[in-house]
Amino acid sequence: MKKYTAILAVLSLFFISVPQNADAQISFGVGLSAATETELIGIQGNLLFGLPLTGLRVAAEATYYFPETQSGVDVKSYELNLNGHYSFFDQLLLRSYFLGGFNLTNVDIGGVSDSKAGANIGLGVNVSLGLLSTFLETKYVISEFDQFVATLGIRF
Repeated sequence: MKKYTAILAVLSLFFISVPQNADAQISFGVGLSAATETELIGIQGNLLFGLPLTGLRVAAEATYYFPETQSGVDVKSYELNLNGHYSFFDQLLLRSYFLGGFNLTNVDIGGVSDSKAGANIGLGVNVSLGLLSTFLETKYVISEFDQFVATLGIRF
């Protein structure tokens, strides 16, 4: 009997300590991204998987930056990201989270293309508007293509 009481106590502490917004969610979104090093603007598509009772989400993202001519040279870029989100504030309509994960960036300058892997660290905020929500994410990409990226968008 003591064994079951101890297990029940541990489970109770777990459920009390995790965020109460425990519904499993899959959402997708689109946004506009701006990158500092390449000085490009792009469009992002993302897919999020919420892990119930944990405050964690997994986000897969792809960003295509619109080609631009800078100083007479064509510049193109895209990035792929796989991030984890940890919600540190989740009340009413507002969710704030830390993000961290893997980044793969490809940059083509004047026909010479190069891809580098790196890491993402950043912060985000999500505001629920009923069936959709708005989000703002800021992250720093740590790689040979170090840059700050900000994304503003909507999720469904």
